[in-house]
Parts: sequence; structure tokens; C-alpha cells
Amino acid sequence: MRAGRLLTAAVQADAALNALDDTDPSDPAAPGFADLASALARAARVFGRAADPDLAVGAADQAARMLLAAGRQDALLRDSLRLAAALHAASGRGAHARGAKELLGKYFPDAEPVTAPNLVTLRTALETAAGQGAFADPALIRRLCPDPAGREAPPTVTARCDLGLAAVALHAAEPAVEALARTSPGLAWRIATEVHYLLAAADRHGERNLHLNFRDHGPVWVAMLMVLVEDGKRGPLMADLALALAGLCDRLHTRHAAPEHEPLMRAAQRFIAAHPDR
Repeated sequence: MRAGRLLTAAVQADAALNALDDTDPSDPAAPGFADLASALARAARVFGRAADPDLAVGAADQAARMLLAAGRQDALLRDSLRLAAALHAASGRGAHARGAKELLGKYFPDAEPVTAPNLVTLRTALETAAGQGAFADPALIRRLCPDPAGREAPPTVTARCDLGLAAVALHAAEPAVEALARTSPGLAWRIATEVHYLLAAADRHGERNLHLNFRDHGPVWVAMLMVLVEDGKRGPLMADLALALAGLCDRLHTRHAAPEHEPLMRAAQRFIAAHPDR
């Protein structure tokens, strides 16, 4: 994350949390409880910069609850409370923001408040696309975007929804990304990256439809990410995007992608070559 490789940071943070998913988050005496709490706090930092702020606040809230239950009063608790307070306040959830601020004042009276790092949520982006006629499934928005202030608020990408929805979300989102890229590039980035993270989670878990039909889903995945390409823009984030595209193109090559996708593959390869992984 510090190196600007935000796409990789979000995917790896989610994967790290998945490695601890056999830990009971409600039992402070459970093996690995403190490790999971710490991992959630670190993931909240990553999601706050690289992903949907609704995921960041879900992770921060759960991390704070678990760290307090484990008797931890360290920088991870402080940062989780600061992030939760900032994101809840920025989204108009006053009661939740006050609760986090009260705990912050109790345990860290000298802590400075922080400004919410990112306010573009996946729900906002999809609702904007729907309002423009570029996203035609409002019910899918509800399934992809649970209430970040509810008891079932997802703290990870994997927990956002049933991973079987990943491919469905991809095909619904790709035209929305293309439509918003011209008028609202920040919203396009939010949709494309969140769907990319969800697909990466589904892929990691071996989601059957995504694997069996990768020749159908893979080109749409590449096309969605290619919408984010800007001529002349460079830096670690573009190299990270190129790395993600390279992995997809390699898989499509081994799966013998249909000939009609060749122009897309060539465009992706040109972008990959222009943004080497250093």
C-alpha cells in the first residue's frame, strides 16, 4: 500500500483475512482471536485507501470491538477508532460516529481526528450508474452492498456477498464502468476495482462458474479493467493494473480465448508492455 500498489494491497489484505476465517470472532478466548483482530485493523487501513469505504468501516468497527474484547489498547485500536469515527461521520451516521469518538476519547484522549480518506462507496457508484441507465439491476446493488452500519456489515471483500455473484456482478458492471469512465472516472474506478476484488476472491475460493466458464468471463474482466487505462498515465498504480491484466491475459491464452477477443488482448498487451513491473 505504501508503494502505491493499491490493487494488490486490497486483494492481499482480503486473502490474509481469509486465512484466519476459522477463528471465532465472537470468542476472545478462541485461538487466533487477537491475530484476527490485528489483521482486521490492518485491513481496515488498506481498505480505507484502496477499496470501498463501506468495507473499511466494517473492518474498523469489528477490529475495534475485538481489540477491546482482547484487552488491547494499542495503535491498532486507536487507528481503527479514528477511521471508524471519520467514515461514519462522513456518511452521516452520527450515532455510530459519536460512539467511536467516545471510545477514542476514553482510551486515547490525545488522539487527533482524521479526515475520511475516501467517500466514494460502491453503492453510490452503482446507484449513480443506475440513474444514468448504465446499470439495470437495482436488486443486485442491495445484494452487493450490505448496510455498513448493520450487525452483518461485511469487514472483508469475501464477506460482501455470495461469491457466486462475482461473475453476475462483472457482466452487470462492465457497461456501467464504460459509461461512467467518460463523465465520472472516480465512480468508474470504484466499480471496476471492487468487482475486480470480488472476482479475485471468488477465483481464490475456486468458485465453480468462474472457473468452468473463464473463457466467457475472462475477456469481460479484461475489458472492464482496460476501461481504466488512461493514455500517458504512469506510476505504481498503473504498473499494478498492468500486473493484474497480465495474469488474466496469460490465463486466457492458455484457455485459447476466442478469436474475436484478439483486439482486446493486443490492446492489453500493449498496456502491459508500457507499464513493466519494477
